[in-house]
Amino acid sequence: MKIQTTNPINFEHVSDLEQQLGTDDFTKLIHRFSQEIENLINLISITKIEKAGLENLIGKVHQSAGSAAALGIIGLQKQLNIMESIAETGKPDDLLYELTNLTEIWQVAKATFINKGLMEV
Repeated sequence: MKIQTTNPINFEHVSDLEQQLGTDDFTKLIHRFSQEIENLINLISITKIEKAGLENLIGKVHQSAGSAAALGIIGLQKQLNIMESIAETGKPDDLLYELTNLTEIWQVAKATFINKGLMEV
């Protein structure tokens, strides 16, 4: 399933969150999320996912989906929800196909945050 990557961020939510937290704390939060999602992408891409490790991976995908939702990165949240559902079916090989979509969406979201000055390169 292809998720549209043109506008993966709810900027009304992002703006509200930035005002509540302050710009410095918000950018720190985005940086931590960036590390979280990059680690998840690396984990999925370099690991031969065995059924025994699938439960742990499902937990990490679920956690990242929640983080994405809290930050207003809706496109990423939707893609992670798709990947969580796939992982729950016990067919981990299908995650590799969806990893491409996840990576594309993350690259667009990351570039958008960088362009808005909310994230450093």
